[in-house]
Amino acid sequence: MTAKKNDTKTPKKEFPETFGQLVEEYPELKGLPELVPARDFNAEQSADFTVLLTLLDTQMPELDTKDDSMDAALLVARVVSISNDFYKGLAKDEKAYEQWATGRDGNVLFSAFLALSMFYRVELGKSEASRTPTETARSN
Repeated sequence: MTAKKNDTKTPKKEFPETFGQLVEEYPELKGLPELVPARDFNAEQSADFTVLLTLLDTQMPELDTKDDSMDAALLVARVVSISNDFYKGLAKDEKAYEQWATGRDGNVLFSAFLALSMFYRVELGKSEASRTPTETARSN
């Protein structure tokens, strides 16, 4: 006898739209202090975030294909290290951020940083989409 497939659709869960909702929804982010919003990124923060996203986009698909657990652990460690440096730089209270990150399991931090990176990817896209083009200065 085969089990019947449940035909009821579960409602699609919306990704959090605010930083507060994100922290509330993801237990691994509990206690994370406020970070600079994507709309306030300076040029260096935007560039650093591009590097972080490129790392995630190019390396994360390989994580599931790693046969060697040490290779997988090294990839996780690299993501955690680069993410930690980036998000510490966004913390409005660096000491509170360091307290939040200290003594945490690397896999929990990895999960936390993935959630933060998804959130910031969406937020930066919204920020860019809402920008109004500036008028170029006329030259003489």
